[in-house]
Amino acid sequence: MVASSRRQHQIPQTPLRVWSDFVHSAAVVRDLGIYLDSDASMTSHVSRTASACYGVLRQIRSMGSVTRQVHLSLITALVLSKLD
Repeated sequence: MVASSRRQHQIPQTPLRVWSDFVHSAAVVRDLGIYLDSDASMTSHVSRTASACYGVLRQIRSMGSVTRQVHLSLITALVLSKLD
């Protein structure tokens, strides 16, 4: 459930029973590649996306034997893939 930080204490912490399984609440969930915080702040999504981008940028930087145009193409592909 999504709630403001002032109201999160009102959400029951007991697991929800769905058929024979129990579903526990989580502070962050991932749905369709987007990380959703329980307070809808998008903090987790931004930090995880930035972390993943820095990792890819480090890999691109280590490719020293390619031309500047190839570097620009790889960076453009990275940015466009994160915008989708």
